[in-house]
Amino acid sequence: MKKTILALIIMAVGINGRAQSKIVVEKSLSIRNAFESASEIPAPAQAAFTIPDSGRASYQINLGVAWNWNYSRIGLDDRVKIHSFSPFAVLNRNTMIDDEQHNYKLGFDHEFSFGTENDQRNSVNFLHSSLQFMNDRTTRSRSFIATSYFSLLRDELQDPAGRLFVNAYKQIRQLPSVYYRVSPEAGLEWQATNGSGDQYDGTQARIYASLRAALCWRAPTAVMRKSNRRDPNQWPKRLELALSYTGRLNFINTVDGDDYLPLFTPSLTYYPLLTDALSLAVYYQNGEDPLAGLPKQKYWQLSLQFQL
Repeated sequence: MKKTILALIIMAVGINGRAQSKIVVEKSLSIRNAFESASEIPAPAQAAFTIPDSGRASYQINLGVAWNWNYSRIGLDDRVKIHSFSPFAVLNRNTMIDDEQHNYKLGFDHEFSFGTENDQRNSVNFLHSSLQFMNDRTTRSRSFIATSYFSLLRDELQDPAGRLFVNAYKQIRQLPSVYYRVSPEAGLEWQATNGSGDQYDGTQARIYASLRAALCWRAPTAVMRKSNRRDPNQWPKRLELALSYTGRLNFINTVDGDDYLPLFTPSLTYYPLLTDALSLAVYYQNGEDPLAGLPKQKYWQLSLQFQL
């Protein structure tokens, strides 16, 4: 009898615990440039073309597609746990730079985000892992890649112009239409490459760290002006100036190359629409990105960017 009563109590507690949380399953399609980052800033797909009077046309296409399954558990205490699973495919082709980029990638992402979300504040942590295969047509090499990154979101929703926050746009008090955003990220990468020559054959394990800082200008649309909507938090982004620095340090390196791989990218982006779906960006790239098959070089570029 006592065992029966105890079993009923355990069942009741379990049912009550499940009733206090909500499970949501969502499916979506994403169009990006890359998918392995844990940062809340998506990398939009890019395209650019030049058609000269004579000679070969040049173009840039950095395009990736992913199908996402999101499983969310939201408790009554505002605690959130989300698992996101995403198989993806990416094509990188750029003939407009000195050392051309030509590769495709197939992979699988998993992101686990957990924390608290409510009307007062958002405090969420992100753990992002991926497994990838990259076929680099430029170097005639193939790579198996594993990544693991950590990022976070800290945002006081009731204080839009408050102290420094992470991965959230915050208003500058003296300039109500200007916002800033600081986005750090850190993690580990492993890349095993098989190719011709010591430069493209070997294994690398490295520490990854990235920091991006941005200033964003928002402006009301004509409809917003007519309806007297004066709150800049409701205005769409129009212009963003960003500085991004990424450092990769190999602590295991059997490939003929440098142990430290920096990448510095300032950019200026214009948003002609009311969303981030379409933008025009001019950026300067100095460094290399081994996960994108981009060799070390410097160049300026103007690109049309789009995302979903």
